[in-house]
This record gives sequence, C-alpha cells and structure tokens, in this order.
Amino acid sequence: MPRIEGLYKHWTKGTTILGLIILSTLFLVNGKIDTINWFLWLNLGIYALHQFEEFIFPGGFKQELENRLRRPVSERAIFLINMIYVWISLPIFFLLRGISPIFPVSILFMVLINALLHISMAIRAKYYNPGLIVSVILTLPVAAYTISLFLSVMTTYGLVLSFIIGFAIHATLLIYLFVFLRKSK
Repeated sequence: MPRIEGLYKHWTKGTTILGLIILSTLFLVNGKIDTINWFLWLNLGIYALHQFEEFIFPGGFKQELENRLRRPVSERAIFLINMIYVWISLPIFFLLRGISPIFPVSILFMVLINALLHISMAIRAKYYNPGLIVSVILTLPVAAYTISLFLSVMTTYGLVLSFIIGFAIHATLLIYLFVFLRKSK
C-alpha cells in the first residue's frame, strides 16, 4: 500500500506543521485561556519540536533506536508509537483534566521520563542522540513547570500515583520496543 507507506515515512512533516499551529495559536490566545491549559498544550507543541529533532533535523532517531535494539524497526512501528503515545494520549489526558488532575500530570510524567531517558542515554554513551537538545532546553523545564502548576490541587498520594501511571505508560512503550517489536512492512 503505497499511500499508507508514505504516511509511515512522512508523518513527522504533518505533526511538525500541527505543532507549529499549536504553538502559534497558544501565543495568539495567551492570557485568554487559563495558565494550566496554556502550559498543557505548550507541552504538545514542544513534543512536535522534539519529534522534528528526532526524525527530520538532524534526524537519525530511527537508526539510533535500531542500533540500541540491535534489530530493525519498521516505519509503521515508529508511526504507531508516536501516534498512540503522543498525538492521541497527550490530548486525551489533557482533556481529562476536568475529571482529575491525575490524568494530565500522569502523561506529563511520561513526557518527563522520556526527556530524562534522552539525557541519560547521552551521558552514558557520551554522545548526542536525536531529541536530546529539545529534551534539555524545552521538554524537561516546561514539563516540570507544568507539573508544578498542579501541586496546589494534588495530594502527595495523587502525585505519586501520577508518577507511577506515567512510568507505567512509558514502560509499556519500552516493553513493546524491546520484547514485542518485529520488523514489519
């Protein structure tokens, strides 16, 4: 299926544009929506920049992942991971804020863990990995700050539960990568 294969190869071009639209919109509505919502959606725009660094410029994350896993990773797998864990999960968890702050804080912990993994990989390997720059400069401070905005409305139990959920979400991604991932075309 040539069309779907094209989607698997070029999805980051669309999400980069979507991220720029999100970031532009946020700056247009600054002061018109509440601070927490503004920062929640800022995290999604930043994640688009993170994926731009991973897959477009300078790119190379797929190759880095294949080297670490010592096996090929399909374009389809990369697409599905990023659609499910970022472009579907983040908005849903953000929108569930009205039910409980545990939802957005959990997914923000997943984002924070991902940034910390990029940083720890760079420290251990002593070289750059695609996604590192945005992780250090934007993702880590903005996700941490956004979590801090919830501290006044969450108990310690709620924060710990959010961390556990965020960790579990990221763990499912790693389990998928290391245990179940197979090259598929």
